[in-house]
Amino acid sequence: MMNDFASWLTPGQSVLIVSKDRTFRGTFQAVCGDYIVLESRRGDQHFIREELIESFTVYHKRERSASSLRDSLEEEELSEERDVKKLSDEEAIESLLSPLEGSIDKDKTYIYKPGDRIPLPDKNQIKSHAVKQQKAGPNRYPRNSADKPTLSEILDEIEASEDRATIPEEDLQIVRPAGTIKMRENMKKYGFIEAFDEEKTNYWFPFNALTDEDLSVTDEVVFCKGSNEKGFTASGIASPGTIHRLLLLVDYILKTRYYNFPIVLPLLETMREQYPDNKSIEDKYQEVKERQESYSKRKGGAE
Repeated sequence: MMNDFASWLTPGQSVLIVSKDRTFRGTFQAVCGDYIVLESRRGDQHFIREELIESFTVYHKRERSASSLRDSLEEEELSEERDVKKLSDEEAIESLLSPLEGSIDKDKTYIYKPGDRIPLPDKNQIKSHAVKQQKAGPNRYPRNSADKPTLSEILDEIEASEDRATIPEEDLQIVRPAGTIKMRENMKKYGFIEAFDEEKTNYWFPFNALTDEDLSVTDEVVFCKGSNEKGFTASGIASPGTIHRLLLLVDYILKTRYYNFPIVLPLLETMREQYPDNKSIEDKYQEVKERQESYSKRKGGAE
């Protein structure tokens, strides 16, 4: 671990880090697990694994001297003069902004010189090939539309249409959260969850492990803990809720997402750990396992 050098860094300091394959320049943000987090001038966040870092340099801002301040003031005065000149030029060419009259005589030869304005025919006669007709799709909610409901709203609607008296009482128990989303790297599609343990362990997750794309930083979540050769991982990530609501979530994902077993099975395993004697969870888990095995057999036969 190289947290020794990061311990005296403060967020906002300008840092240059040279790793084994790349060089990064940006402002120091935080230490997240085994990663150093930098933010570039464009606002992109970079996660640099500590074991790959070969060297680093910290830059300090210099105080502006009196001469530099004087130069900047002179530049501001010059820019103001240019702005005044620009305004006067705009006033001088107001005549060019007036609408054109007349039309093109196709039987006459025109010779145009730079600066001439060519009269065009009626705009209604010009067919735009760039504008494509949008076909009405079968989707009720257009993509990227404000009318598209969130997953939480969809589940609320499903629950509202049900008879609550028919839900087993044991299915109304709450599935407790296990951590908080600490960071989301939207460009690279991964993030970290900080667990509710004494060590505040960081669990890495890809975005396709999220049951709800609207889950964001500071949200408490239910997730299945795992690990690989790189460290701790999280899967089956969902908002906490009743057992019944999360089972509705599982059914919805099974209907709407392709190859959904890596998402719902970890979630069901987490629910089984909290409530090992719940019949609804066990039945749904066995159902999904059988569907996964059937899918694997069909896929293997096709190959």
